Amino acid sequence: MTADLKKKRLQALIFYTVLFILSVIGIIVTTFIGLTLNPESPEVPNLMVFQAMMFILAFFTGMEAWKYYNIKIPEIRLIELIKCSGCGYVETRMPKKGDYVFKKVGKCLKCGGELYIESILREVKNVKAGR
Repeated sequence: MTADLKKKRLQALIFYTVLFILSVIGIIVTTFIGLTLNPESPEVPNLMVFQAMMFILAFFTGMEAWKYYNIKIPEIRLIELIKCSGCGYVETRMPKKGDYVFKKVGKCLKCGGELYIESILREVKNVKAGR
């Protein structure tokens, strides 16, 4: 799941960054076109509206790109707690396929009692993605 989130984050980050760069290029191009036109030309007001729209697009796409850049993707890890029914000895390990709670997994090394899976836990660690 974490790999899917990282992939989606990267795709969104690339999309919004490209859109931001294209809108900034559009602002620069329309500015140069506006400088070459005669100030009394009827195209100047239309060009200014287009520039304003491109500026708004650049602002919002920049904000979205920044949001996806700063997103935190949690790192998730599963842990099994294995406990002895006799002495209370506890150990942890990574779960195996087919494991379930209260499954007997063997004999205790300390007292010879039954070891069983007491719980399966999810450990979440927030990691700042990117950088």
